[in-house]
Amino acid sequence: MVISLSPTKYKLFLRRTTKYSPARLTLAGARKIDTHPSSKLTNKWVIVCDRSKAAALHNAARQVCPEALPEIEIAFKHDRFYWM
Repeated sequence: MVISLSPTKYKLFLRRTTKYSPARLTLAGARKIDTHPSSKLTNKWVIVCDRSKAAALHNAARQVCPEALPEIEIAFKHDRFYWM
């Protein structure tokens, strides 16, 4: 799965997770990408992971960072659309 988070939500989610939680370890593997080179406001943090790690992110977001839930749920909807 591919999960894309805005920089604000990524940093907030990372800050709210505990050091050794599965969600934190998955978030640590994210890569920052620029979606448009002429603007610093359009960058994203992208996480490529399997469904189990995505589920761990989803569960953690429900508990500690509900602001990130909409972006994570989009990844689940796209995953179902392409693979089912």
